[in-house]
Amino acid sequence: MKVIFAAAKIDAVKRHLALLAKAGLRPKTIDIIPFALVRTFRGLGVIDEKNTYAIVNINPGMATFVIVTEGIP
Repeated sequence: MKVIFAAAKIDAVKRHLALLAKAGLRPKTIDIIPFALVRTFRGLGVIDEKNTYAIVNINPGMATFVIVTEGIP
């Protein structure tokens, strides 16, 4: 059995939800950056189920590094 667990600080989530509400948007789901990156690259057809990938996202003040093996982050 494989288990994936993710967590976020509630203050950060509330802050993001407040920004979206100001823009008149209501999200149906909330995702953490690593999983969002994997879903984006999967949607673009870059990631398949047979290989291993490293996704690196660098922004001011933060970097995200995700390893995806056989389609699983």
